[in-house]
Amino acid sequence: MLNVYEFTSYSKYLKALTQKGERPFTVSALAQFAGVQRPYLSNVLAGRAHLNAEQGYRLGEKLRFDDKAQTYLSLLIEYERASEQKYKSFLFSKIKEQRESAL
Repeated sequence: MLNVYEFTSYSKYLKALTQKGERPFTVSALAQFAGVQRPYLSNVLAGRAHLNAEQGYRLGEKLRFDDKAQTYLSLLIEYERASEQKYKSFLFSKIKEQRESAL
């Protein structure tokens, strides 16, 4: 499976899961993991919608993420959902820290 730490965008990570790897996931499977409808996840993959924290958590559970990877995914989701630049900068610094310690 793809390493979530290789990505700084959760939507790009999810899109890659549907296209790459030994056994790519279907969009339907990822939608079911997150507890959303397939069309909604398609919008997430296209950048027109976002998962919320709980949906991301369910997805991480189904992907068998450990606590660190789960936290990283949560940060990526929060970063993409944020609108205030100062908050986005804060989140990105946390993403960078976790990414560097994991890779």
